[in-house]
Amino acid sequence: MTFHFTNLPDSYLEGTRRLLALKNCQLCAGGMPVTVCTGDVLRVQIASGVATLTYPKGGFFRALGLLLEHSNSEEFSIIEQPQFENLGLQVDLSRNGALRVSALKELMDMLALMGYQQLYLYMEDMYCVPGRDYFGYMRGCYTPEELKELDDYAADYNMELIPSIQTLGHMEQYLRWDESADIRDTARELLADEDATYQFIFGAIQSVMSCFRTKKIVLGLDEAHNLGLGKHLQLHGYQPKDTIFCRHLKKVFEITDALGLEGMIYSDMFFRMAAPDAGYYTESTVIPPAVAAKIPENATLIYWHYGEEPGCDEYMLEKHLALNRKIVFYGGTWTWSGHLPHTEYALRATKEALPACSKYGIKDIVQSVWHDDDGCQCNHFYSLLTLQYTAEYAFGHEDDAWLSRRFRYCTGGDMDAFLAMSDYQCKFKFGEVSENFMELFRGKTLFWQDVLLGQADEYLSTVPMSKYYQSAALEFQGFAGNESAWQAHYSYVETVFRYLSLKCEIAENLEPAYKRGDTAVLTRICGCLLPELLKLTQLCHDQHKKQWMAYCKPFGWEVLDQRYGGTEARIATAMERLHAYINGEIPCLEELEEKRLPMTVSPWNTFRRIASSSSDF
Repeated sequence: MTFHFTNLPDSYLEGTRRLLALKNCQLCAGGMPVTVCTGDVLRVQIASGVATLTYPKGGFFRALGLLLEHSNSEEFSIIEQPQFENLGLQVDLSRNGALRVSALKELMDMLALMGYQQLYLYMEDMYCVPGRDYFGYMRGCYTPEELKELDDYAADYNMELIPSIQTLGHMEQYLRWDESADIRDTARELLADEDATYQFIFGAIQSVMSCFRTKKIVLGLDEAHNLGLGKHLQLHGYQPKDTIFCRHLKKVFEITDALGLEGMIYSDMFFRMAAPDAGYYTESTVIPPAVAAKIPENATLIYWHYGEEPGCDEYMLEKHLALNRKIVFYGGTWTWSGHLPHTEYALRATKEALPACSKYGIKDIVQSVWHDDDGCQCNHFYSLLTLQYTAEYAFGHEDDAWLSRRFRYCTGGDMDAFLAMSDYQCKFKFGEVSENFMELFRGKTLFWQDVLLGQADEYLSTVPMSKYYQSAALEFQGFAGNESAWQAHYSYVETVFRYLSLKCEIAENLEPAYKRGDTAVLTRICGCLLPELLKLTQLCHDQHKKQWMAYCKPFGWEVLDQRYGGTEARIATAMERLHAYINGEIPCLEELEEKRLPMTVSPWNTFRRIASSSSDF
């Protein structure tokens, strides 16, 4: 289909051409006439083959997407009133999964159609800092040319690309190297109160900002739990954490002020340092006025909450607003616990948070695609349904049928399939609830637990999952059978569920059969189930690798190669040990002699904690 636009701003021309091409459309003098104008609301009208497109600040490309979606309609009219001024996404590029430039461009195409105006690139050590050769070394660090290319691409959509870095904690990837000794306090925190540190921060900020049009920058400063307890303690003796933090904060903002930048910081440290339990969401926390006064007046505070503490959003927003600083809300897509996201829980948390943000007048909403602290496992794009829901809510829609249609148009995905990925984590379709929300995130633990050591076997004895995962695999077999741009992804998810179903079946039966001396069951596990599990592990490994290489730079995949390879080796060892026991070559299996003890199931369980009880693993 062709379109002819009147009053289309020149700055929107390239982005318009691009989205038209993506939807097999183009500009043409004889195409459907579209009159473009600005207004306080978003309005798209089609009548008698003529269209009018009215857009508010930042709303043009969403309006364009709605026009394209309904361009075959004889009559169409919609008015949307944006509830927020800015809608953004922060994407984690630091925990092994560095998206390729092409993948980030594809993501921006989808975000533009949804109506997002901002994209934050979370880069701990993933940009270049002159004089620091090991900063981002062998990690897929983005070159200045790559970042500028991305910034140009975003600008075509009138989208603000914003760097998100760290200037205190979360610096372990760089601080592992000897080169960082002059600015290292602990394994994770920079050394506060030292000139070398502020020279480094100045150079880092100056370098990264040279690649972007924006004057905004996220400076991090979150979760610096061990601040002042390493080299700083040796140099200066013990000092209260809040004292060190506030001094450091002042120094960092002196740098951003000198560079004419708008600094944004996560707010959690102010609350943790004041809370009786060092928690972020503690309702009784009162930040001392003397500490609050040291927050720079031009600082933007980021209140982040992903649903860890249901019901806290209103009182936390009240506490933030009392600090009299600009507030940005960060929600989360729950992509950081294993292979698949818990989208159902992300939506549940989002549905609590966004109304609270509307009630308290928060104007800037950002969703965040984080990854596991021990490495990226989940495809960044599996967050898309949560992102689509957030956009539709922001423009006044909460109807599931509308959401499903918009999701299919903007992404090509099936809403039911993306929601069903949550089966990885818990039996959400059965309405499973828990007083401890952590128990709703068991997929990663069950996927990586050792077949012989069975750290989660005791848990599975009370919450068996094999049949549930089997039904999930069958559902994705159906999704994979439908022609779709996401077909290979659905096939991969089916493999993940088949693997989990079989692994849980083994875990639910191996140790009990051994304890009761059931040789028949042990023989079936050794001769049938474990060989099939090995094949599924290898298939999942291969499918995951192909997907990774298509979306991410190769750096970081070596971690998952080693995890899959180690899992394959352990399955082979289990077959050897079981075979030897069944044939009387060894008197017992020591791994199955030990009593299975409870293991905490948590979204933050690391591979190291899951796979082995031994140290230095």
